[in-house]
Amino acid sequence: GVVQGIPDALNVQLAYDEKNLYVAFHCRYSTKREASDDFAADEHELLDQSEYVAVIIDAVHGHTGGYQFVVSPAGVRGDAAISNQGTDQNLDWHGIWDADTAFTEDGWTAELEIPWGTMYMSSSDAPFDIGINFERHEPISGEISLWALHPPATELYDINFFGHVEGLERVHPGQRLLLLPYAAAAYDSSKPM
Repeated sequence: GVVQGIPDALNVQLAYDEKNLYVAFHCRYSTKREASDDFAADEHELLDQSEYVAVIIDAVHGHTGGYQFVVSPAGVRGDAAISNQGTDQNLDWHGIWDADTAFTEDGWTAELEIPWGTMYMSSSDAPFDIGINFERHEPISGEISLWALHPPATELYDINFFGHVEGLERVHPGQRLLLLPYAAAAYDSSKPM
């Protein structure tokens, strides 16, 4: 469905199946300009200096933590585990998910595919709810837009103020497997006798 209550400069659509949650963003600019195709060097730079959209999901609807998935117009991705009711952000957490972006005449689009297993969801045939928020960061205008606003003194996110997606059902996450490349090398400096 379409998410209501977001400024006209940002449209968000949600869909899901038994394996994945799908989030589509369409970002428009108030004045004619092109989206930035700059690449952030790391997740800190992406979150501090780059234009991006993000979805933050409290998948177990516990109001204590969740997962943040971020993508820039150039397709640079970042993710984090959010804990302590939204005050702590762990950028060392990495999930399995995919994103695709495209430039449009009036801005850019982003499509995210997030496996339920990445968010440690349990299988459920019965209806359940999740907490969710959407964010757009546009550094040129200095704008940060949130779908569900939180109190002004909040430093990162307050998960207690997230919106809800209700009545999801028939979710059967696949196995969560993350492969990280690893290399080892050795050098023996001793000379043969």
